[in-house]
Amino acid sequence: MATYDYAQLEQLWTGAGGPRALAPLMAAIALAESSGNSQAKNPSGASGLWQILGNPFPGDPFDPQTNARMAVAKYREQGLGAWETYTNGDYKRFLRGSLPPGTTGAPPDGGGAHTTAAGGGGGGFWTMWNTVPGTGIPIGFISGAAQSTTDVATAVGQLTNDISTVMGWVSWLFVPSHWIRIICFITGAPLVGLGIVTMTRTGRAYQMTVAVPGAGQQSVPAAGGELAPALGIAEVTLGAVLLFVAFHNLPPNVQNFPQLMSFMQSKVSTGAASKEGPGPHVSVD
Repeated sequence: MATYDYAQLEQLWTGAGGPRALAPLMAAIALAESSGNSQAKNPSGASGLWQILGNPFPGDPFDPQTNARMAVAKYREQGLGAWETYTNGDYKRFLRGSLPPGTTGAPPDGGGAHTTAAGGGGGGFWTMWNTVPGTGIPIGFISGAAQSTTDVATAVGQLTNDISTVMGWVSWLFVPSHWIRIICFITGAPLVGLGIVTMTRTGRAYQMTVAVPGAGQQSVPAAGGELAPALGIAEVTLGAVLLFVAFHNLPPNVQNFPQLMSFMQSKVSTGAASKEGPGPHVSVD
């Protein structure tokens, strides 16, 4: 593996016929693209020092001189916009000095196509379509696609993953046992809250209005406060059981509440049997 420094990259560029004034900038782009590694290869297939994909002519892009000549050809066809590290400014951390006067991302013929070498070049959109004509309002998706055709594939792939995730959630709702879990949660959570409120009413005196012959409506003490602890505990216990069911997977054969009760009864029976421990069990009369 050969690694090229800034000065060597400048020499490669000029030796391949590239404009001398652009040598410092192109060396910075190469360092941003490949870190000067002549054998660098992007997962998209972009290769070599200037990360060429879609070779402009036959040749080995891993050969430094050939890669430099391909970079010069890319520049002449597409301008500096052929490199994403130029359009996003990543090259600046490697650049020594300043940009040559009048440097832009447009091809020498003023075409203005913005794509990337890694994207293969030539297949992008024109910059005039990066905004709504006559308004200057940017069109983000088209602008991203113009910078790299691989961005389109990435966006489509991400959209496909998002759709698959949503479809997974939707399909989850069509499993009968999952609806039981949803109903258990909707019922169990309020029951726990109601039970806690009920227990806070322990010892309170309740009044009820009754009709007393000859005396009209009278307010008299009513029972109820002494029942609050027991009632609250029962509500919290039932709510906790429902929440337990809500947060645990159920077998596919549990599709309604009678089947749920049968399933829970079998679990309780299994748990009770396991507590007896191993060995023979002798009953004493």
